[in-house]
Amino acid sequence: MCGIVGIARMLNNDLLDKDRDIFIQLLNAGVMRGHHGTGVFSVDPDGGTNSVKIGGAPYLLMVSEMFHEFWENIKRNKSQILIGHNRFATKGEKSTDHAHPFLKGNIMMVHNGTLDFSSELPNFRDFDVDSEALANSINELGIEETINKTSGAYAIVYWDTKAKTLNLIRNAERPLFVALDNFLGKIIVASEKEMLDWIL
Repeated sequence: MCGIVGIARMLNNDLLDKDRDIFIQLLNAGVMRGHHGTGVFSVDPDGGTNSVKIGGAPYLLMVSEMFHEFWENIKRNKSQILIGHNRFATKGEKSTDHAHPFLKGNIMMVHNGTLDFSSELPNFRDFDVDSEALANSINELGIEETINKTSGAYAIVYWDTKAKTLNLIRNAERPLFVALDNFLGKIIVASEKEMLDWIL
């Protein structure tokens, strides 16, 4: 079990201080879904991404110098999207390398779930973490073919740097909830509906 959280401003609006506060609260609350790794990525107005991650709980990431630099960068660049991940390790080591997000080609991705060994993704067994194989497959084959070759549980959030699109997909085996605020032009994502009810 892992956790995904996120906030995105629509209509080319940059994130506000309040939006960033909500994101931090969601990421901290997400520790209940996993504490073996924490990572976040941001999307700038030009569609570029930045990420930072650590093999540990959210507070370990947030007190780090690399997170401070990342956070200052998202404010300076007027980032429009923040996606976070709390990892509960099921495959692979409890390490920074195996924390999410994973960047493969044009795909920056986080994943909650565990894939079956019967998955037919390209070079599936060459990856220590099934989520990294999933990101690689989305980059190589596209999402439709990847899902057709995937066996197991998944909730996926990814940014396509080429298409400049934020994408969310899940199957019945993993939760993912979205709150939509049309008035303020933003969406908020979390693996737990109760987290959205509580923090929003």
